[in-house]
Amino acid sequence: MRRPYYGWVLVCALGATTIVSYGTTQYLFGVLVVPMQRDLGWSRALLSGAFSLAFAIAGVLGIPIGRLVDRRGARALMTGGSLLGAACLALLSQVREPWQFYLLWAGGLGLAQALTFYPVTFTVITNWFLTRRGRALALLTLLGGFASVIFYPLAGVLIAHYGWRPTLLVMAGCQLVICAPIHFLLLRRHPDELRPEQPREGVLLRPALATGAFWALTASSGLGLLAHSVLLAHQVPYLIGRGFDPVFAAGVAGLLGLASLPSRVVMNLLSDRLAYRARALAGFHLRHHDGDLPRGGLEGHPDGGNGETQEPRPVPQRGTGASGGDREPLCRLQRGRVPEGVPERCRPDDGGSRGLGPEGRVSRDDHDQPPRPGTAPAGSTTVQVPPASVDRASRLGPWPSSWKRVA
Repeated sequence: MRRPYYGWVLVCALGATTIVSYGTTQYLFGVLVVPMQRDLGWSRALLSGAFSLAFAIAGVLGIPIGRLVDRRGARALMTGGSLLGAACLALLSQVREPWQFYLLWAGGLGLAQALTFYPVTFTVITNWFLTRRGRALALLTLLGGFASVIFYPLAGVLIAHYGWRPTLLVMAGCQLVICAPIHFLLLRRHPDELRPEQPREGVLLRPALATGAFWALTASSGLGLLAHSVLLAHQVPYLIGRGFDPVFAAGVAGLLGLASLPSRVVMNLLSDRLAYRARALAGFHLRHHDGDLPRGGLEGHPDGGNGETQEPRPVPQRGTGASGGDREPLCRLQRGRVPEGVPERCRPDDGGSRGLGPEGRVSRDDHDQPPRPGTAPAGSTTVQVPPASVDRASRLGPWPSSWKRVA
């Protein structure tokens, strides 16, 4: 019986830890504001200042943490982030002074969020999936969307019955018992651990910083998060201030999270199908080789306009018909072998089994994980390829990797 691809195990595991990581920090804060105000006598501006500072710290620390994830993997970092989050939440239950609150929430939880939130989990999933990346991210964000659905009402009920200090201890226990063991036991660095000779895909920092797409995505994400964080911090206190019961206010906030679940799935699934449109727009702006684009958009491009970064392996051959005459040239698709005479820009940088299919489209493995380099399948797949499509594909050459990544 065929074993399931381990990437899907990681998606489910990280989905569970994402629920707890977000639920015990980002979604918890709004429920804590009013009871902490009443108990400690602090203003709402003072409390929300720590919440905002935690976001800023997490954003700044994301740069060095991203480098560490690339070099060392996410296992130790995410495990450490969960342990740090558990410790900070437990200590927050004992705060008496504002500086203690800022140190633990802004400093400690800000670092824990940078280590365990979506930027790191998305990196892990992206490294493990190629052809089904949109589906994997759709499942991950769908599971993560239940963080507000679960933890808003849970925190509201716990605070109403036991107070905010015991509630923080419960949240610390969730981080310690659920997140830390999953991150430590199940996370794997990358499929390349099994195939160290295969280079990774991606864009280096300096080339990415030189693209307008990078800054456009950064600005749009930042502005969206800015508006979202205001709701996270103030929607529950606002409803309580309007006379609603605290448990009811927390439940309403959870329902808003429930309403976001369909769009999380639909948008990620569409990303697999609509990626070629973004690639096409990028190509018209960044085309730097001679020759026009083939008719039909990207059909003649080695990448097929489908969002992958690997190049095909065309092996020109001649077929013979029943009458003895030559037929259309054939492309034999084989793994791990690049015959002589294939242009350098058509040579792959990975061990995937891909090539040009009918009308210049790319055919590929059904597996998410690329095959091991240096190995050949039991049989090879042979398809008819129009000569014009092969010629157009060879003339186009490689596309800018930064736009591939964005698309």
